[in-house]
Amino acid sequence: SVYIEYIRNNFWFGNGSKLLYLGEFHAHNSYLQLIANNGILIALLYALFIVMGISWTNLIAVGSILLLSTGQYAIFWGVSYMDIIFYYLLLKKVKDE
Repeated sequence: SVYIEYIRNNFWFGNGSKLLYLGEFHAHNSYLQLIANNGILIALLYALFIVMGISWTNLIAVGSILLLSTGQYAIFWGVSYMDIIFYYLLLKKVKDE
């Protein structure tokens, strides 16, 4: 893939957070697109944020979005509807009843 080659050549910092469209609309994979755009350092920070936000109460919903993102550019757009839902699920605090 063109994106994998680009990541190899720009591993740490990507293309400086500019939108990257290498002859295609997007990578059809949120993780490839994230690393190509921002580099591995920012991608690892996103991964840490996501792992810290996963709980038993949001595991199915968050897991579904993460799985969808392997075959579609669903999250990490910035402020898309899917991003808002995803971050809401990660940040929502469960009330003890």
